[in-house]
Amino acid sequence: MEDKFTMPDYLFETSWEVCNKVGGIHTVIATKALFLGTSFRKNHHIHIGPDVWRDVDQNPEFTEDPTLFRSWRSVAAEEGLRLRIGHWNVAGEPVAILVDFTTFISHKDEILAELWKRFGVDSISGGWDYVESALFGYAAGKVIESFVRYYVKPHEKVVAQFHEWMTGAGLLYVKMTNLPIGTIFTTHATVAGRCVAGKNIPLYDGLEGLDADRLAHEYGVVARHSLEKASAVSSDVFTTVSGITARECRQFLGRDCDVITPNGFENSFTPDAEHYDGCRKAARAKLLELASAMSGERFTDDSLIISIGGRYEYSNKGIDVFIEALGRLQAQKYQGRNILAFIMVPSGNNGPDKELLAKLGGNGSDYTTQVSHYLMDDYDIVMRSLREQHLDNGAGARLHVFFVPTYLNGDDGLFNMRYYDLLVGMDLTVFPSYYEPWGYTPLESLAFSVPTITTSLAGFGLWVREHCEDSHPGISVIERNDSNYSYVVDEVKSRILEFAGLDGKKSVEYRE
Repeated sequence: MEDKFTMPDYLFETSWEVCNKVGGIHTVIATKALFLGTSFRKNHHIHIGPDVWRDVDQNPEFTEDPTLFRSWRSVAAEEGLRLRIGHWNVAGEPVAILVDFTTFISHKDEILAELWKRFGVDSISGGWDYVESALFGYAAGKVIESFVRYYVKPHEKVVAQFHEWMTGAGLLYVKMTNLPIGTIFTTHATVAGRCVAGKNIPLYDGLEGLDADRLAHEYGVVARHSLEKASAVSSDVFTTVSGITARECRQFLGRDCDVITPNGFENSFTPDAEHYDGCRKAARAKLLELASAMSGERFTDDSLIISIGGRYEYSNKGIDVFIEALGRLQAQKYQGRNILAFIMVPSGNNGPDKELLAKLGGNGSDYTTQVSHYLMDDYDIVMRSLREQHLDNGAGARLHVFFVPTYLNGDDGLFNMRYYDLLVGMDLTVFPSYYEPWGYTPLESLAFSVPTITTSLAGFGLWVREHCEDSHPGISVIERNDSNYSYVVDEVKSRILEFAGLDGKKSVEYRE
């Protein structure tokens, strides 16, 4: 690859998480949109996402604009494309096209057969979650084709970037058009890597000996892996977010990454200095209120408030480490200042606990609970682990743990504050991940002046080590590998104890 890079005239960026927050990729794309908006002419950086809110009056992340690309709309409609066109409600308000891919369901067999014939994508075992993603990608590819044929002049350069396997069919469709469109495929985590890590099989020590095709058959992810691999091999440029994931890509997808693109963070929504103390005070008041109501004890502002958040991947995200570290702290009969630990990971739930709601409204009894919302799974692994570690918020305990199994989007029924609005109230966040291609959660914590913990198996943890040679009170990067689980637990426990022993002045220094 030449060292010289040229900006295209148009950039299409396709993701399942455009105007549809599911995980970290939403943050990746949304927070770089403001910067890219200054790099392209108006309306030349175009996001494409799934119209999964089509049966709802208003998608909170999307505002339709009937004047945008007006002349092309009727052409697209005649071609069978059902679109909503407008702006994504994030910083910079970038252009977004939401695609109703359900119109292609009746043609799914022909579409999947063509992917097999042209690229060897094995869709036979793919369930509806796979088919849904493949159809969205295919529809996004047709949108790009239609737009380029209608608007783009022969001398203008076009690049289309596709994030993760869920959009891979779009890249492959663009390839089939033979249009002069440069394609980028970006994987944020490989299908095989996530499976291996989630099955508690050592991933890193013996990576070069793992056969992804065989593993895909073993774990029932042949279709996903096949689409991901074909997209990586067929793209003009293949990227990932960290060196640790680039190793996976080489082994599992059969291609070296052309560029490693560490994820940035556009911090337009972090509180400025003038409002920071007020935001922190409001967050702590809410957290203390909920903790007091859930436990039946009254907690004051000198409590140490810590948390873990992110995807509900029990081992991959280090939730197991967090709980066991708290368990070891409990076992040694910790007697310092109150520690309030929140596990904020979305899980299947049936709404907020009604007795807890009544209590918060002044109508409740002495009711207590460890979980804020009704869990759908009676055998939930977090709750089971809390019992095994004897973390039951018993009377007189100085360590209390609370499980919040819901998306903190400001409308959960109990907290009714967004994750970021609560994050600013934390004293420490803990993300001792085993499988973490990048790791936005510790980066977000730092952006909100909250000290944090990550590991050497997180892309961001490695980035910190490369760019910050000396130790830093704001972040700990714990050495983690396939065989030192107990060491990681003890390191997390020690860091929590360190923070529990800080006086107010030292805590402020750490935050600053």
